[in-house]
Amino acid sequence: MQSRLQSTLVATVACGVSLITPVMAAPAAKAGAAKPVANAAAKPVGPAGVAAEVNSDRILIADVTRMLDSLKAAEPALSGESAEAKKALSELRNQVLNNLIEHRLMVQEARRLKIAPTKAEVDKAFDEFKKQFPNEATFKQVVAKEGKTPEDLRRLISEGLQVFEIGRQWGSDVTVNDDEMGKFYRENVARFALPEGINVRHILIATAPKATQAEKDKARARAQELLKQAQGGADFAKLAAANSDDPGSKNEGGSLGWITRDTPFIQPFLDAAFKATVGQITSPVETEFGYHLIKVDERKAAGTMPLADAKRFIKPMLMEQKQKQRLDEKTAALKAKANIKKYI
Repeated sequence: MQSRLQSTLVATVACGVSLITPVMAAPAAKAGAAKPVANAAAKPVGPAGVAAEVNSDRILIADVTRMLDSLKAAEPALSGESAEAKKALSELRNQVLNNLIEHRLMVQEARRLKIAPTKAEVDKAFDEFKKQFPNEATFKQVVAKEGKTPEDLRRLISEGLQVFEIGRQWGSDVTVNDDEMGKFYRENVARFALPEGINVRHILIATAPKATQAEKDKARARAQELLKQAQGGADFAKLAAANSDDPGSKNEGGSLGWITRDTPFIQPFLDAAFKATVGQITSPVETEFGYHLIKVDERKAAGTMPLADAKRFIKPMLMEQKQKQRLDEKTAALKAKANIKKYI
């Protein structure tokens, strides 16, 4: 739940300053003709500039538009003139408004429960927000351009912290037990498939991108000499530390750690490494970087991650799902008893 609540805090500030990323992602507008859509029931006419009333609070059209503009900037297709783009934009406007309504309900509930951040907490969040701007003048200019004042921003931040805290309290007793994790594991065992892996080291004798054949031959001969030393009993890690031209691994004895066939390494390197047996040192392998001597220290066959290891991935995922469900249930309950009027 924390990630969603943090997004809610960000979205709160986004109402005031559109440079902050809104809480939801914009759905892509697809090309092609849209299907006819039945006309929605006419909305009641509300006070000027008001998008919705939530109990005694108002949500301004300007705030909906500001968040919508941020989403349109991230997804230019939403600004298209096609029927499909207009439909997507309309749906997104409703989504933005509904999110703001839920946010407002949570603020109201926090007030009812007397949940409020301290001045120090608001000041800290305010200062963190200001750090995004190069100087005080730019900060004030951007805030003013959005029709807000620094005090408006403080209020928005305070409300965002209220929402965060009430959401945290709602989800504080959510737990995930072993039975739930085991059930998820059994139903999704394919997601825990482990590919074949090898633990490798290498020594790189580098060549320049436009090296002559003579320079390449010289580099290969050096690699061959190091191979001979390694096969004669010299410690491969020490040879790598003393001779490798790969700055990222030489100080680790040439270690590249565990890799799979999907590791983003150049193909000739992967092919040679996976053909090698444990303990074997390959002949010099030529790549665009030069010549590699590759040693496989360990190999793991393809298999399935044990449940005991998978739990560290399953638990936070199930926790997030259950906390989201709790949040949805709580906000739905607030909606059910609220007096909500939409005007757009």
